[in-house]
Amino acid sequence: MKFVLALTAFVAMIAAVYSQGGTMSACQICCHIVGHAEHHFHKQTPENQLLHELTRECLRLGHQNQQDGQVCLQQVHKFIDTIYKDFEAGSTTVKVCTDMGDCTSTDVCVAPAFPTGAPPS
Repeated sequence: MKFVLALTAFVAMIAAVYSQGGTMSACQICCHIVGHAEHHFHKQTPENQLLHELTRECLRLGHQNQQDGQVCLQQVHKFIDTIYKDFEAGSTTVKVCTDMGDCTSTDVCVAPAFPTGAPPS
């Protein structure tokens, strides 16, 4: 009987881990973070403050999945100038992510769902 209870607890634990989801694709991460960037850009957030806000969001994302957080940080720090300049030029989120090389022309970015629980500010 103890074995059955232990096995049931183990299976429940594994199911809980898998229900939290796996890693996001580079395009999904880009759409998420660039969606945040677009929100801040339209509020006329300066580029240095935008970098700070996006870094914070990547760290929150990393609490859910460390690999996603690392990819996010790499994208933000490598492409902050591209992100900002593309929005200044009127680009869309998917266009910015395509310019960054994370999405293709057939990908579609949806509005960020803020899975980290961070409300848009």
